[in-house]
Amino acid sequence: MTHKLIAFAFGAALLASAAPHAAAQASLQAIGNTFDFGYGVSRDASTVVGLNLGTNAGFKWDAVNGYVAIGGAPIQIRVDGDGSRISGSATFSGFSTAAYWSGGAWTSIGGLGGSSGTDVSSAWGISDDGQTIVGLGWINAGSAHAFRWTQAGGIVDLGSSGASSRANAVSGDGVVVGGWDDNPTNGTRRPAYWLTPGAPVLISQSPGAVEGASFDGKVLAGSLSQKVMRWTQQNGPYSLGALAAGDQASAADVDDQGTTLVGYSGPFGPISVRRAFIWRPGLGLVKLQDLLAAQGVDTTGWTLWSAVGCSGDGNTIAGYASTPSGAKAFVAKLATGPGAGTTYCTAKVNSLGCTPVIASTGLASVTAGTGFTIGAADVLNNKSGLFFYGTTGQQAASFQGGTLCVKAPIKRTTIQSSGGSAAPTADCSGTYGIDFNAYITTGVDPNLVAGQAVDGQFWSRDPGFSAPNNTGLTAGIHFVIQP
Repeated sequence: MTHKLIAFAFGAALLASAAPHAAAQASLQAIGNTFDFGYGVSRDASTVVGLNLGTNAGFKWDAVNGYVAIGGAPIQIRVDGDGSRISGSATFSGFSTAAYWSGGAWTSIGGLGGSSGTDVSSAWGISDDGQTIVGLGWINAGSAHAFRWTQAGGIVDLGSSGASSRANAVSGDGVVVGGWDDNPTNGTRRPAYWLTPGAPVLISQSPGAVEGASFDGKVLAGSLSQKVMRWTQQNGPYSLGALAAGDQASAADVDDQGTTLVGYSGPFGPISVRRAFIWRPGLGLVKLQDLLAAQGVDTTGWTLWSAVGCSGDGNTIAGYASTPSGAKAFVAKLATGPGAGTTYCTAKVNSLGCTPVIASTGLASVTAGTGFTIGAADVLNNKSGLFFYGTTGQQAASFQGGTLCVKAPIKRTTIQSSGGSAAPTADCSGTYGIDFNAYITTGVDPNLVAGQAVDGQFWSRDPGFSAPNNTGLTAGIHFVIQP
């Protein structure tokens, strides 16, 4: 990603200033036993699942029941929307087979007719309602194909254009399946997705894989040429880079809206050289540990190696780390509450057919001085834009071919460039970002005081439309400034 929020700075003051809202506090917790790794988070954020690298057995954890060993032998393990069904693998009649765990027991979902040694199949992803599971099924000892299993229709071979393929993820609605497909010439794994059985839809000929899908499948996340990839249905794949220039990096999951990506970045080597990251519009690609520290979490003695799963809202994240009590799974929660921001209203589809998104990170605070970022993504590259806002409420009025979501009087912030792909490429790789806490600190608007509700949206240039509609508009974002 070429555009990042330059003004974003990490500092521990954010949560201290917002302490009256207990529900908004960020947190970091080690769960389970040594060598337990967190892999998935339910959409409702209630349940974390993972496996132990020593025993290859699965576990589930929630705040009510705590840690529960669930057995099985999962290579990968994921969980549905409310934590009631878990996908993975278990041993049946001596063969490791894709399965789901529910009600205290594993149930086999079968394979594609072949095996490799004692491996028949493995499950890698599950839909929100738990009725669709995807993964890999062996065709013979030398090749395997991606599969989609449904409760109603059973297991179906999704095919491959080469020797093998694998499904790593499925959208929350169960429609879009993402993974990788072999190049038939050289065997390189390429990022791909399936809508129906048969040959996959290739995202790129370059090496990579899809690892996560938004709820509607319109945003896919993973890797491309060993860098973090974010793919949208409207714009195709775009590289978000890595934490450091020489790192190998990949996203492992994405939230419902496609505005939060989590994963890992690091040089080639053992897990311990990796670092967990989070990406959001305006925030850019940053270390998850640094963001947690900025939100008031004491991370002394921690090194977050990889973030693997996130909840539907992107605010609860699981992975694995070096913790003060050893190598364990972790669950992290980002700051939420009235100061965090919620979206409303309708974005304007731009001249390239992309719908821009708006998101925020942190808490708006009159005293923090930094740490509340508001950003936009999927906007036209290399175009001028700005964030504007009001303090008198919301509306949905026709404006420049789109919707004005903010009531007058309106305040405008500094003009910025969206960045993104270099000219002459024209795409939707642009982003905007502003640290609104830093803006509050300037004192330019005396109305921005504790308790003030604010509504805003991003505006941008769009020369693909005729005047006066030659502009872009995101949806709106609403937040209440904290002390």
